[in-house]
Amino acid sequence: MALPTDAKKVFEGVVYDTYQWEQEQFDGSFKTFEILDRNDTAIVIPVIGEQVVIIREQQPGKDWKVTLPGGAFDDEVEPVDAAKRECLEEIGMRFEEFRLIHDYQVSSRINQHIYTFIANGLVSEQKQDLDRGGERVDVLRVSFDEFFEMIRVGKLDQGAYGEMFPIVLMLLQGKDDEVKSLLRGE
Repeated sequence: MALPTDAKKVFEGVVYDTYQWEQEQFDGSFKTFEILDRNDTAIVIPVIGEQVVIIREQQPGKDWKVTLPGGAFDDEVEPVDAAKRECLEEIGMRFEEFRLIHDYQVSSRINQHIYTFIANGLVSEQKQDLDRGGERVDVLRVSFDEFFEMIRVGKLDQGAYGEMFPIVLMLLQGKDDEVKSLLRGE
């Protein structure tokens, strides 16, 4: 959602900014509306052969979680470039192909898009380039079937389900072979 042209920033935070504006109601009265604004996020489902690369990560003050590589990015960056950067930083891998499979806005009250890509064609591996002191990341490779089971039994961080909505929906419909084809880039 684009911010209204008359929206004013009333708070600038580290992660979220808050904007407010006066919105005319159907009866002619006015009401103050508010929205949070946050940088967009790129999420990647990296695929190597018949395996999906996932991560086990911990941020300061939080428990370990199993999820997909990804993170927030600046507005000036294209989503696919952010996805490429997240792969290099979090898992130390460079891929040839990135396909956008899902793009959604988190909420009508939060101005943030999440872009989910499948990455295929591993080109190279290098040392991770993690946020200094700000995260711990273990890189894990799981088979397609292990990945599907993790989705079905809720072993991935809850945020990953919205990010992978098309895949989750296909798995719920019993379309495992179609998901494998999608992951392979077929």
